[in-house]
Formats: sequence, C-alpha cells, structure tokens
Amino acid sequence: MSDREEEAPEGREPECLLCRRSDADLDICGDKIQKHGICAHVFCLYFASILDQQGNERVGLQGFLPRDILHAVKRAAQTSCCICGQSGATISCCETDCDLSFHLPCAKQGGCVTQFIPPYSSYCPAHSPQQAVEATPEPGTECLICMEPVEDRKTFNTMVCPACKTTWFHRDCIQGQALRSGFSSFQCPICRNRPAFLGEMFTMGIRIPFRPPTWEENDAFAELLDRHRRCDASECFYPRGRQEAEEEGPWELLLCSCAAEVTLRHCSGLRGRDPPLTRPMSDREEEPPEVREPACQLCGRSEADPDICGEKIQINGLCFHEFCRVSCFMFRQAVPATLSSSVRVLFSTGFASHLPLHNDDPVGFQGFLPRDIQDVVSREAQKVRA
Repeated sequence: MSDREEEAPEGREPECLLCRRSDADLDICGDKIQKHGICAHVFCLYFASILDQQGNERVGLQGFLPRDILHAVKRAAQTSCCICGQSGATISCCETDCDLSFHLPCAKQGGCVTQFIPPYSSYCPAHSPQQAVEATPEPGTECLICMEPVEDRKTFNTMVCPACKTTWFHRDCIQGQALRSGFSSFQCPICRNRPAFLGEMFTMGIRIPFRPPTWEENDAFAELLDRHRRCDASECFYPRGRQEAEEEGPWELLLCSCAAEVTLRHCSGLRGRDPPLTRPMSDREEEPPEVREPACQLCGRSEADPDICGEKIQINGLCFHEFCRVSCFMFRQAVPATLSSSVRVLFSTGFASHLPLHNDDPVGFQGFLPRDIQDVVSREAQKVRA
C-alpha cells in the first residue's frame, strides 16, 4: 500500500486535498473544511480553476460539490506546479494562452498574485499585476511597519501607497497589517486613504478579511464604555451607601467634567429640583458642626487641586475656580441654585459660551460682566418660553 493510501498517524493534521498541505498558512489558505470525506482549505476551493460554485453555499463544501472536487483533483494530478514542481496544481493563471499552474501555498514564494475578491483571479509571476503609480523610494527608505530597509524600486515584495506615494512597506508587513485591521479599519498607515489604498491592495493580492479589527475582539475595550457607578465624594450621605443611586433627584449620579469622578448630586453640594437633604439628626449630633468650604459651581468641588482648577473666586454671589471659569461652556453641572428651573436648563445646554469676555479681568467676574450674564439669561429664557 502506498504512503498516500495509509491512514495518517494519530494526532496528525489531515492534508488539504487540493494543495496537499497539512500545515499551510491558514491566513492565506483559509480555514480547513472536512465534510463528506473530503478535506480542503476554503481558498483552495475558491481559487481552483476548474471548480464551479453552486448558488447555495450550504451544499457540499461552501457550495462546491464533492464529485466536482474529486474530478478537479483527478485532472490536476496531470499538472505540475510552476513553483515547487510537484503535481496536483489546481490553480491556473488567468492570462489568455498561459498554461502555468501552481498551488495556493506556493503562490507568495514564487511571486504569483491571487486576488481574494470575486471572481478570485490568479496570475503567474510573468503576468502578475504591477503597481501603476510612478514612485521610487529614496535611498535608505524603511518599511513603515517593520522599520527595515525596502528595496530600491517597486517589486513583488516592496509596495507603496498609491495615494500618498511616500509610504513604503514590505508585502508580508502590509499583509499582516491587513489581517489585524480587517476591512473596516484597513487604510494607509500615513495618509489614511481608504478607497484607492484598498483597491490597490486587493488587486496586488493582499488578503483583507471582511471583519472588524482583531484588537476589538473579546470586548477588549469594553471597559471604556463603562460608566462610574459609585459615589466618589469624600463623604457620601446616601443612607443606602455609595454603590446605590437613583435616576434623578438628590441621589442622581453626576459625572465630573474631567470624567475622572462621579458623585451624587447631594454629596457634591449641588442643588436640584428637590429640597436639600441633610444627614440624619442622630449622625449629626455625634459630630461637631462642620464648616465647609463653598463649592465651585462649575466642577462641584470645594477642595479641588488649585494647581489644576486654579484659585477659587467669589464675587457677585458666584463661586468658581479660575480655570473652571475659562471652560465656562461646561455649565452642565454648575447651575446656580438661585436661578429658576427654566434658566437652569439653559445652563445645562451650555448657553454661557455666548457670554462676551472683556479684556480687563478685574471687570465683573474675571472679565464677565454681571449685566451680560443677566442679559443672556433673560434673552435665552424668552426663547425657551417661546
């Protein structure tokens, strides 16, 4: 009995019937399918020149009938690969009157181009497409991905972005980048062009999987979408504890403008629609009266770092940190308690960004005149009522 007729040793990977490889690169040849007694790589099936796919991919192997596969293998037994010289080459060059054939795993080694988009065309080294862009790398140019030198001209292994014409890379390097990025994120690493870049890479035989990038798999960045769910105030007054909160009212969680902390509305010193709540009398009687610093009406902090927020300024009944005032459009958490509910809505929408700033800081509140604040409040309140 010949070696091929003997059963493979236990634990050994079965070989693809079309390329006759058991350890081929799955990133290029695709996953291995075993069905109906046949084992084949997905792309070995798609690139086989004499195989026709049925309309329904559920039939056979990805839509290829088992009898058609066996017939193609039988015919390919008489054809030698132009790269490795072994028989069984099922992929033929698409150029008219060219009779060269090869195995899919041999394609890159021999300079053949296989285009991983329908109709899955293949080309031998002599007829492989070339980049039409007119560009030559400067002496000492390095691959942008591996930082190793590239060749002094465009070749099968040295490629350039067709859009910016200055980004050079090795074929293997850009192929690895395509496999990691997927179709949704693959682009030129420098100019970020997508239409021309994708079209060129597909034409030149780069496989670009139609999937999201690998760095987004397994919810790798899911924690970035998590919101704070506990009160970070130095002293939390909620009877049910820091871990609890309500949808609205004094026990509503408010996110700081820097997104670093979150506090309950009552614990931050900000007043909402509901009357202010106090700690239970039993708790307050156990402690001496506490004198609290006034809280900044923008960030809600009474003990913020002055190196970050600036000095605290109190004028005209308002209390703000200097740098919080500079970012006055962030009035979302800084509603003066004396304002009506309709005007507080205006603060939450950021109308304060329209306040005129006078060059003379000592004027009014760090250059904002009280009358200007009142005019804007009045004008915007009329819009709300309208």
